[in-house]
Amino acid sequence: MSGRTETNVRLPRCAVKALAAVGARKGTSRDATLRQLLARAQYASTVSQTSGPKSAVRTER
Repeated sequence: MSGRTETNVRLPRCAVKALAAVGARKGTSRDATLRQLLARAQYASTVSQTSGPKSAVRTER
């Protein structure tokens, strides 16, 4: 086991098709593609909450 918590999520057919298309372009599995997209969204959210230079580290004010 990789230390990840098992989580099952139901996706609409259109989301499954979109994940398959992105995964095919990247050469990754559906699960790996979803993990990459979620990590990217989390990073983007963190960056948008910071001010100044784009950084993944949130600074205290």
